[in-house]
Amino acid sequence: MKQNWFNTFFLIAILISCIDEEEIDRDYPTIVTNPVLEIAPSGATFSGKIESSSLNEISEYGFVWGQDDKLLPENSFSLKFGKPLANIITTKIKSSLVAQKIYYARFYIKTDDKTIYGNLVTFKSLGSEGPIITALSAASGVLGDTVVIRGRNFVAQEEKNVVKFGLMEVPILSLTDTAIVVIVPEDLPLDSEHVNVSVSIEGNVANSPEPFTLLLGEIIPIITSVYPHEIKACDTVLIVGKNFKATSDLVELFLPYNYEVNLIKAKDDSIMFSIKLIQYGEFGFTIKTGRFELASPIDFNEGRPTFISSDPLNYKPGGIITLQVKNFPTCLPIVAAAGGYAAEIVSRTENEVKVKLGEYCYYGNYGSEITIAFGVSYGDYFLYSPSIQAKPPQIFSIEPNHGGVNDEVVIHGENFFYIQDYSTDFLNITSHTETEIRGTLRDVYSPTGVIDVSVNSCGQVATLEHGFQYDAPEILDFNPKIITSRDQIITIEGKNFSQGNYTNFISFNNSTSATYGLSQSTNQITFSADVLIPDDLVEAKFSTLITVRTSTGMEVTTTLNLTIDYDGPWKKLKDFPGEPRYNAVGFSIAGKGYAGLGEGITDWYTTHLTDLWEFDPLTEDWTQKASFPGMHSYDVNNTLVANDKAYYMNQNREFWEYDPSLDHWEKKTDYPGLAGSGTEAVTINNKIYMGGGYMDGSTQVYDFWEYNPSQNTWLRLADVPSPIAKPQVFYEKDGKMYSYSVTILGQKFLLTYNPIANVWTSQSFDYSDTRLTEQIFSFADYVFVGRVYCCVFGTEGVLTKIDPTSNTSTTVPYKGPSRHWYTGFTIGNFGYIGLGRRENNQLLKEIWRFDPEKF
Repeated sequence: MKQNWFNTFFLIAILISCIDEEEIDRDYPTIVTNPVLEIAPSGATFSGKIESSSLNEISEYGFVWGQDDKLLPENSFSLKFGKPLANIITTKIKSSLVAQKIYYARFYIKTDDKTIYGNLVTFKSLGSEGPIITALSAASGVLGDTVVIRGRNFVAQEEKNVVKFGLMEVPILSLTDTAIVVIVPEDLPLDSEHVNVSVSIEGNVANSPEPFTLLLGEIIPIITSVYPHEIKACDTVLIVGKNFKATSDLVELFLPYNYEVNLIKAKDDSIMFSIKLIQYGEFGFTIKTGRFELASPIDFNEGRPTFISSDPLNYKPGGIITLQVKNFPTCLPIVAAAGGYAAEIVSRTENEVKVKLGEYCYYGNYGSEITIAFGVSYGDYFLYSPSIQAKPPQIFSIEPNHGGVNDEVVIHGENFFYIQDYSTDFLNITSHTETEIRGTLRDVYSPTGVIDVSVNSCGQVATLEHGFQYDAPEILDFNPKIITSRDQIITIEGKNFSQGNYTNFISFNNSTSATYGLSQSTNQITFSADVLIPDDLVEAKFSTLITVRTSTGMEVTTTLNLTIDYDGPWKKLKDFPGEPRYNAVGFSIAGKGYAGLGEGITDWYTTHLTDLWEFDPLTEDWTQKASFPGMHSYDVNNTLVANDKAYYMNQNREFWEYDPSLDHWEKKTDYPGLAGSGTEAVTINNKIYMGGGYMDGSTQVYDFWEYNPSQNTWLRLADVPSPIAKPQVFYEKDGKMYSYSVTILGQKFLLTYNPIANVWTSQSFDYSDTRLTEQIFSFADYVFVGRVYCCVFGTEGVLTKIDPTSNTSTTVPYKGPSRHWYTGFTIGNFGYIGLGRRENNQLLKEIWRFDPEKF
């Protein structure tokens, strides 16, 4: 039973194997694959049978075989033929068979639309001969040539035939069992001109009887010449040689730094290219043609762009400068700049560049000198011209060559470019051309009136020496001739003055005072008299010539004097001729004033001074007198006058007499009282009354004394009735002594002493000024009191005018620097004040006179 099943299955398998892989109609011919015969080491014989009598409908027949029973294209060999001539087909397979391997084979035929396979047969191979190469056609050539390998035993499947040139496998273009067509590979190594050609099938290798000869002389490109050897940017270069590729797309050119190259054309024997930028110095190039790279046989010498000269040598705004150059690039975009500003390129060649300048002046590091920079816009091949100056201006003449302010003047010349307000320093320019400048005359400083005329054009200056003469100023008259008030206005009439405020400078007495006019024109100047009378409190009496200096520096002076006759209450006198001092004594006798003694400062130490000086109010001069023989004491400078003699007491209570008629000092009886600060002393009927004050800064002194000069005796009188802290003002009036004082408790009152009755009377009196008295100036109907203004002096007023009749007081302005511990005296109707010390220990020598009737 089992045997019958196996036989049935085997018969079905055989029948299936005889059926075409495609569904076959019964009208098509049937074929049979015969068993493989003549199996030998040299191969085997395949046989097939066509069972149809009609062979015309068959277009192809052949065999397929392989070691896999599926016989797929990728694992099979095949052998095909054209139309069959007989029904029985037999062929010898001499290659592709490996010994001791099991192979499957089948016969096939093809019609117009069908492929019919026969049954599958199997056999064990004993081997085969393998492929055989009989000849190469052609036997020599170049890369890319077509070569036909002639022989036998080749198989139909390309992939089963391995063709090699040397060690390099090459693709097959076409093949038959007797010929294989290939191409010599472009990347074939060129280490030898003889190359073995082989065909391998299933491990069976056949070598060509003669190697293929590479014609290396026709393969390897070479350069025979290059022109030119010296190149510049934008040049065209011709390379001559052989074996170059014939089309430009197969040729590449390379320069250092990847400079741009434009390939113009390429032939087998020449290459032409142009170059834009080139490397500085010597450099070469590289050609890549196919698989080959050729270095240039020479190094190019660079023809670098070079500046040669410029024309013209001086520029004018808006003009064209021609720059002579060498090797200048013509294929690249270029720009130009002059003095840092863009300039227009008019034209260019290899040897010349024309640049148009802007319509303005250029200013470089050295005035009007400029450099023109020009070259390729992206930064290479830039050239610089040497410095080029603007065309210098020239002045031929000036018309007219003299005149006054606002006169019209014309300057004639050439090269007047880009004229501005500052191009001339003596004209207000109204119009200009390249050959003429017009304007109105303005002032230029020149004390002689002669000026050099200059024109500045584009930084260049033309000068005509002594080219213009200003008309000199003249003073025709001035009014008023006498000045008595600070409010007066003085008018000067004349010619050729400077015009405009603060242009004419007016001075007096060799510029001891000066001013500018209030209003000014070329013919008239006005100014205020307050420049001559700067302070309405200070007397000004003098005569002066008036000098006018115009802004050109020329001066003119009046021939007549201007008289200043101003009466102010204060007049500054000549300085005290002795050493400056403070705490000095001061008195007047017989129409003369006296000042001296006091304290000086030497190297920051106080010194006691003993010199005495006499003042003559008529001449306002000082004369030194006999020095004081005793010791002058600080803070005690009581000096009184009786019987035309002066009496002085120092801090040691020494009492001295000075006789101006004899210029002699004589010591008298010492003061018997308690002398201290603030001691009150007055002269009544040629007798001296003294007392009061306080000692050691706080101890009150009450005793009061009378001194009789004719007897040199002291008599104690009634004591001061009240504890006076600081006696403020004391003076003599109508034979009595009056003292405005403040008690220790701060009570203010008026003390009156009657020397005839030796009686003190007191009454309450609100006297507001509590500052210590330094000087008393007595006049017929009133007194002036000089007080201590500690450290701030002058602006508050230094004097107080007191009317004893009405007991009223008025503050009087003081002129001069602030001071304290000063001195003074009265002569006739005038008071005199001076010397003293300032808050910074500066000692003064100033002396001032005041007229009490003018306050």
